[in-house]
Amino acid sequence: MRSLETVHRTVAELEQRVAEQSEQRALLLEVAGSLRAEATAISESLAQLETRLSEQINELERSLTTAREGSASLDEIETVLKDLKASQEHLATEQARYQIAFRDDLAYLLDDLY
Repeated sequence: MRSLETVHRTVAELEQRVAEQSEQRALLLEVAGSLRAEATAISESLAQLETRLSEQINELERSLTTAREGSASLDEIETVLKDLKASQEHLATEQARYQIAFRDDLAYLLDDLY
């Protein structure tokens, strides 16, 4: 009888482990889904920033071409350059913010995993 009790206890322990691992798996899947959604949002945001930056670079090229032809004012060129610099700073800040958030999420995931 004693070995039957041992088997029942072992089965109960194994069932407990399976339940715990199922909960962890569900949590990991939830976090992975959140990370996927965040990565998609980051990608879309960066694509928008890239588009704006590209547009500003094109505008700068037009302004420089106009300046070479002698019809653009120095103020117009300075304005475009300031806007371009501001966009670059904004893009760098966004990239850093997203990287930090992504690392935090990964750390959270690893904490829950272990």
